[in-house]
Amino acid sequence: MVSLFHAYSFTHPITQEKSFFYPTNGMQLTKLEKIKATFFGIRPIKKVNTIDPSYVTLDFEAIEFYSRDNIIIRGWLIKGDPIKPTVIVAHGYLTDKASLLPIIKMLHEQGFTVLAFDFRGVGSSDGTYISFGFYEKNDVLSAVDFLKKREDIVSDEIYGYGVSMGAAALVFAEEEESHFDGLILDSCYTDLYQNVGTRFKEVYGFPKFPFATALTFFGGLVLGTNGFTISPMESISNINIPILIIQSENDNSVLLEEGRALFLSANEPKYFWIVDNAKHANAYNEYPQKYESAVFSFFNDIANK
Repeated sequence: MVSLFHAYSFTHPITQEKSFFYPTNGMQLTKLEKIKATFFGIRPIKKVNTIDPSYVTLDFEAIEFYSRDNIIIRGWLIKGDPIKPTVIVAHGYLTDKASLLPIIKMLHEQGFTVLAFDFRGVGSSDGTYISFGFYEKNDVLSAVDFLKKREDIVSDEIYGYGVSMGAAALVFAEEEESHFDGLILDSCYTDLYQNVGTRFKEVYGFPKFPFATALTFFGGLVLGTNGFTISPMESISNINIPILIIQSENDNSVLLEEGRALFLSANEPKYFWIVDNAKHANAYNEYPQKYESAVFSFFNDIANK
């Protein structure tokens, strides 16, 4: 029963004003927070955007569209060079589209059109739950649908850039319907069970069994699926487009060995960049110039083949 409560808490965001407990520093909990999390679970905060692309001097269009399962998704469209590709950017767990403004600006400065949105249950989008990319794939696919209906988007090349959960959502979406010309996956987990186990060890020091096993089972039950089958590593083996995987050596949420396993499961052409001294999903902040070089080398390599 406790695991069921924890699973519901972890997948259903709540506003900060109503939250009995939420982590103040990601998954790095204080002793008091660990005690609270043990009894009450971790309730993610539904973030509300306080900044937009004008914060980084970009013009943008506020957009909204329905996800494939009829949830209203809200985001931004930042137009670039009409003949250059469009990049759909997908944020991670416990963040929102505003967290990717530096990436959006980096891409736009190279002429790309960028579509950024809040996943269901986060920021300005509707929805009440988070599924670690599994149902978020419908948000990604509906973003593709939105682009294909826009007559002012001339280029039909679409790439995906995702961080953590957002990277997983891109993989699941491409496996279901192939629309992307390439994917950039930063800190993508391998499978839900492994990731829950890693995070249990990171936060509590608990072993994977029985704690992560129970949470994965009940998490799937809450979401109406089998949590043990939510696996970007399995799905990526069914994708046949260029992929760049970015993984940090110092990531305690998605371990380097998991990044290597994901890379091994991917099909050619594939690229792997291991980043030193960066925490989970923090490679750009640590090495912005190297990060930009890796991303655009990937784009250039694809364009020249």
